[in-house]
Amino acid sequence: MSYERERQWANEPEMTSYFVELLGTGNGTVPTVTFGRNMTFAYVSTGVLTLTFTDYPGKFVGGGILGLRATTPSALKGYSVVFGDPDSTGKIVSVNIFNSAGSAVDLQTAQRIALEVCVKQAGSGV
Repeated sequence: MSYERERQWANEPEMTSYFVELLGTGNGTVPTVTFGRNMTFAYVSTGVLTLTFTDYPGKFVGGGILGLRATTPSALKGYSVVFGDPDSTGKIVSVNIFNSAGSAVDLQTAQRIALEVCVKQAGSGV
């Protein structure tokens, strides 16, 4: 497996977090991955991306937003991200981005979103 790991403390053994930052590039385009090794993103439709890990990272547990950045911060007020269930390979998961009105949206130029994706690599539940 090509992932570099460092020891992390968690309340569940064998949990690992992967960090990624996406830089918006406008409507209908794949955001630029500014941080996030061994993963790629593809554009599906407005507000919907697929995250594909290069190698199976472990059982997908969930994820969330670590932070939002923009030239005009209020442009990202109320944004949220919802992860879909992984596909049968466990390497692909959808990332759905919503604005404060609950509508699916694409990240615009100079809008950034930092995400944490959590997986369990071994033990009970895998």
